[in-house]
Amino acid sequence: MSWQQRNTGLGLINGDASVGGGAQNYSGDSEFLAIKARSQKWYIGVQNESTSSSSDFFIGLRDNEAQNNRLHIQQDGKIGIGNSSPSYEFDVTGTINCSGLIVNGTNFSGLSSSSVWTVSGSDISYVAGTVTVGDGSSNKRDFKVFANSTGNHVLLDASADTVTYTNVSQVITGGNLTVGADGTPQDVTFSSDVANSKFFWDGNGNISGEGLTDTANNEPCLSLGSNGGSEGADFVVFGHTNSKYMWWDCSADSLIVTGTIDVSGTANLDAVDIDGATQIDGTVTVGVNDTGYDVKFFSATAGSYMLWDESTDSLKVFNSAGNSEITPTNLNLGGSAGQVTSSSNYLDVLVNSQKTIQIVDNSETSLLRNNVFIGSSGTPVDFKAFGTDSGYMFYDASTPEFEMNRTLMDMNLADHAFDLDTTSGSIALSTESGGITIENTGSSGATTIQSAAQSGSAVYLNASGSHANTTLVINSAGTGVSAINIDSSGGVDMDAAGDINIDTTDTSDGIKLGAGVSGVPITLGHTTSEVTVADNLTVTGTFSGGRSVVQNVTTDDTLTAAESGKIFIFTDAAAVLTLPDSGDGSLIGVTYTFISNFQGTGQEVKCTDTTNEKMIGSVSVGDTDDVTSAGTFTAEAAQGYSSIEFTGTTEGEPGSMFKLTNIAADVWFIEGMVLSAGTSATPFATS
Repeated sequence: MSWQQRNTGLGLINGDASVGGGAQNYSGDSEFLAIKARSQKWYIGVQNESTSSSSDFFIGLRDNEAQNNRLHIQQDGKIGIGNSSPSYEFDVTGTINCSGLIVNGTNFSGLSSSSVWTVSGSDISYVAGTVTVGDGSSNKRDFKVFANSTGNHVLLDASADTVTYTNVSQVITGGNLTVGADGTPQDVTFSSDVANSKFFWDGNGNISGEGLTDTANNEPCLSLGSNGGSEGADFVVFGHTNSKYMWWDCSADSLIVTGTIDVSGTANLDAVDIDGATQIDGTVTVGVNDTGYDVKFFSATAGSYMLWDESTDSLKVFNSAGNSEITPTNLNLGGSAGQVTSSSNYLDVLVNSQKTIQIVDNSETSLLRNNVFIGSSGTPVDFKAFGTDSGYMFYDASTPEFEMNRTLMDMNLADHAFDLDTTSGSIALSTESGGITIENTGSSGATTIQSAAQSGSAVYLNASGSHANTTLVINSAGTGVSAINIDSSGGVDMDAAGDINIDTTDTSDGIKLGAGVSGVPITLGHTTSEVTVADNLTVTGTFSGGRSVVQNVTTDDTLTAAESGKIFIFTDAAAVLTLPDSGDGSLIGVTYTFISNFQGTGQEVKCTDTTNEKMIGSVSVGDTDDVTSAGTFTAEAAQGYSSIEFTGTTEGEPGSMFKLTNIAADVWFIEGMVLSAGTSATPFATS
């Protein structure tokens, strides 16, 4: 220093005064003024450097700017507190405590003296607003967050406009990751341990610079690896099922798919090599019209294949037995042994140069050899011929049976016979619907169904089925004698699980049973069967041996018209029988007889419609104890009686009987005898 005074006050200095060497001595040391108190010495100094930018002013506890610096002012105006190298206009190392603060004209003097950060253990948080680092223009500031391990951090480099993750993994939970914005694309690069082998998203779609072709109209945005050399990249996409994936093997330049490829659009492939089974569900087209290509199918035998030769417009089959060729007019099966030729109106099949099959005008097919075989005696095969309306003829070799479904077989045999013959078994003609007709339309002759069997049924006509209305019908609309003649010395047996219907449209002669020979007995029904006559029955001879049907009444029941003529015996004290409704007039002539064989307490016969149906007639009274003389109880239409009851000794004891006959719609006629004891009472009631 040029001047120093120890332990002495400076006194008063009037005028200019200089301390230090100034321009004459660039020692690199500081030029300072030391002020000593009793226990501490303070230094006010300037760093003596050759350039003004390095000559800083400082106040501190040492005689140089680098140690124990308290106030530091750089030549560019930056001020440091506790900081000898301030980077900002006011750079403080330590805590600032102030009662007010104005930033860019905004008064922050009302800030709390406490910290705006919330401290919880070793964590701090701020929820009052936005935390901003830098001002987004000239005052750019880096932002660095360190991780747990030394050197691992995330750095926002303000000058490079980049975020660098150093040994730090990125995890996004419960949100979306967006790079760029709509209309403002950004690139994304994932690097690997191989140079230039990367996963790259080009937001502007400029990957065509990597040597890709066919990108004139649509340039791709996504790439893996780099074009050329060994700078490609493998990638794999796994499916839901184990061992199902799609893998691009860059070393083999191939895409490997272990699952199923489902292409709903058009796949444009220059070459295809398929090693496994292939399922094609649509039309396969090779080439385009007027521009064809060869197609070859190989077999398991060497030298055997089928070739579509587009140059000759022919299909060729090659094997060791000879070559076959199909052209628009000829099918050559290995030479003259087999050949199919065609012209504008016929198709010929030749074997050893001889025609065997000829199809003319697409309307007629001729078999021109002596015999036609389907299968062989040792190897039978099924045969089916289809017709219109889903009909067909089918020969089942396993049964064997010949079946015709919805197909009409019309045999016009002229003077020849049609013979169905079998040496064993049976010949069956069956149909599910429509029926089977055996008809002779000629003016003479007969249709004969005949059997030469010596025992058993000569001719057996059987109709059966699971439906209740299955019937066997022998029907003739012809007139004259013996329209249908069934003649058998051994008898005729007609049996069916359903109905047997013998009908004729001849209303004058009708149907006659046993009318040809006198004395022929006729039996109708089984000994326990009922015979129903649906219309009038006229007996011109003697009628004998008839029995009425008797039915015991033990519970309530409703009668039917089919039970007409029955005798109902009450064996229950209170059973109730209901007559069928006669309101439509269809029951006229239906009659029932009722007898009480048990002392009644509520035995009753009543009409179904007690409002409209009425009983008319009378029953006589038989007195069993002479208390009341015999008399008669009447039922008139005006009285509106619709039921008759046996409810006690005065209204009918066992032995009482009456008969009801329907004589008109809603009208039942009654007649009978009522036995009673004591004072007799009428058995009629209105409901």
